Order: sequence, then structure tokens, then C-alpha cells
Amino acid sequence: MALRNDRAHGRNVIRQAFLFASGALHVANDPVIDCAIGDLAATLDAPYAGVAMLDRTVAHSLSMIGLAAEQAGDLRVFWSDAVMHAQPVNFDDLSAHPAYDTHRAVRCHPAVRAFCALPITLAYPVPIGAIFVADMRPRRAFLQDARPHLDRALTVVSRELSRPRHVYRAGHASIDRIIDLIRDALSVGNDALVRDLDEILRDVEATCKTPGG
Repeated sequence: MALRNDRAHGRNVIRQAFLFASGALHVANDPVIDCAIGDLAATLDAPYAGVAMLDRTVAHSLSMIGLAAEQAGDLRVFWSDAVMHAQPVNFDDLSAHPAYDTHRAVRCHPAVRAFCALPITLAYPVPIGAIFVADMRPRRAFLQDARPHLDRALTVVSRELSRPRHVYRAGHASIDRIIDLIRDALSVGNDALVRDLDEILRDVEATCKTPGG
């Protein structure tokens, strides 16, 4: 899908619509995703790893290793750039970074030092979430070392999240939330955004009519 509205606000609304359309917000305790994230952390000898979705400024945890689900929000400041800018994020030592050295997730629990993340895009033109891995110790060239393993885990997670059953299970909850976005776009006269959102809505409605794996 080619976006008609490419301004920052429009892209954020489209990102939110694709997030609703994916059904990812209704995915929980998925054994395939949990296994992939567990393997990622174990392979890299890292205490923390996870998958999180970004709903505007709210973080939604899909899978966490070594972290409570709500800590996805504490770490959002680190991984959200992967979503917003559609590119990898890497910090070899957050305690040495002037923007984050006093952040509570660095100074207090979970005491993150090294952190890297990749955007989760699925088949969409904008990312909807991120996969990340983190350590309590600084790690030189962390992303370089972690990238093959992140890519492998990302492939598994993306394949699982792309299954139509997630859209089907989300059903009318997703449809209703996309309709709300369309109403908001109509209220400000953003016709290009309305057309983009309407296309997303039609795709979701079609998928919801056909249950599948």
C-alpha cells in the first residue's frame, strides 16, 4: 500500500491503524513468539529481550524475557526510535549516553546498559513495533554481534504476527478502532488520510470474513 498522506501526523495515525489491523494488540502468551525471544536472550547471554508494539505513545508488551510486561513502557524511550524512524537502534553503554545516563531504567532496575532493537514492519509501509535485546553490562559493537540473532528472531515473530487468525480474533474491536480514526480524519478534513484508512479498513473487513491460520 502506498501512503497518500506522508506527513508525520498522518504516518502516526496510519501506524496506529496498521497496528489495529494486525490484531497484534490481542496477541498474548504466544508460544512461538515467547520461544523466539527466549532463544534470542539465551543465545546472546543477555538477561533481557522482548517484543513490544507502539500505540502512539503507549507501549504494549507481547513477550518479555527477564522483564515484567509493564517495563516495556519504561524501555520505550530506547526502542521507540526503531519504530518511529524505521531503523535499528543501538546503545553499547547507556550509562555513558548524555541523554539517557540518568534514566531510571539505567540507574535503577532493570539497570540496562547495552540495548539494541529492530523495527517490526510485517507487510506494512510503516513499523508497528520493535524487537529488542538488552544487557546489564556495556557491550561493545552490541548491534553488530546481535544482528544475525535479532534478524532470525524477527523473522519468526513477523511470520507469527502475520497469521490471519490474529486479525480474525481481533474482529470488530479492530474494525471499530479504525473507524474511530476515520471519523477523526473526517473531522479535520484530511481526505488523503481518510482514503488510506478506508483502504486498511476494507482489508481488515475482508480478512475477518475468512477465518484462517
